[in-house]
Amino acid sequence: MTQITKQLENKIDAWIADHRDEMVEEICRLIQHESIADDKAQPGPYGQPCRDVLDTYLEIGSRHGLAARNHDYHVGELFCPEWSGRKKRIGLMGHLDVVPAGDGWIYPPFRATVKDGWIIGRGSQDNKGPSMAAMYTVLCLRDLGVELAYDVCALAGTDEESGMADARYYAANAVLPDLILVTDSGFPVCYGERPVISGNMTADRPFTRIRSLYSENIPGLVPRHAEAVLEKARSCLKSFMACPNFLRAAAGKKRRTASSAGRTASADIRLFPMCAAALSQDYCGFCWTAGWRKTKTTGRYSLLRRTRPVRRTAPLCRSTAPTGNRER
Repeated sequence: MTQITKQLENKIDAWIADHRDEMVEEICRLIQHESIADDKAQPGPYGQPCRDVLDTYLEIGSRHGLAARNHDYHVGELFCPEWSGRKKRIGLMGHLDVVPAGDGWIYPPFRATVKDGWIIGRGSQDNKGPSMAAMYTVLCLRDLGVELAYDVCALAGTDEESGMADARYYAANAVLPDLILVTDSGFPVCYGERPVISGNMTADRPFTRIRSLYSENIPGLVPRHAEAVLEKARSCLKSFMACPNFLRAAAGKKRRTASSAGRTASADIRLFPMCAAALSQDYCGFCWTAGWRKTKTTGRYSLLRRTRPVRRTAPLCRSTAPTGNRER
């Protein structure tokens, strides 16, 4: 097996520099596919855009001399045939599906703009860029003739953002590598991530005071904007004005509007119930709320849930997440 030396590191750096422009161009090709997974779309399993982006990924790998295997458009696999037959295998796994683009883009999200050393577009970081980097890792090891004890392959799924049915299909229908490294986090390693939390808000009577509700609906992401407009909810205005700076309240003659803008990369399900239910202090019959509290025993933040009639808004406004990043 090849030893890692300074000379080998220099060769790798030189190889990356020689292939940088080509890799950027191919990442941009992947970004141009609006590959939002939809398990109800036809053709399956996740719609035509996801099939197209996987075809592009496998075509790029094949053009570079790698063998390609398509696991029924759930997962694509690129590998070196000459490495086959080794006792163990390592997989570098990413995904080619993306979350919806949402609003507020300066550059077109699915055009891929290269500017000042950055690739701008939906999926450039999560996760088309790293998926292509995994493929180039295999190419680099092959081209430099690095002797490996194990086989190494690149894997790319098409349903990571919507439930990971692609990974379950692959696990049930393919021979799994002995070790899989997921190329979908900050460098060099991520050892834990936040979960995705879902909840429902219900009421025992009609929302007669609520005139409008709005929030971007992208699972797993904090919404850029959430807003509720209600009539004659004066009693809540003072409480909302005292909330953290991501929550804003505005008063009109007959209506009160509360809006919130996401500022961290965490799924913050407090925002919508706060706007929709807590504003109508003199109305709310039953609501689902969530916040974060710091436990005395561990010093960590845990989810605080409440599912009972709520008549006061101040506790809701105070049960907010701590400042800073609590995810990693």
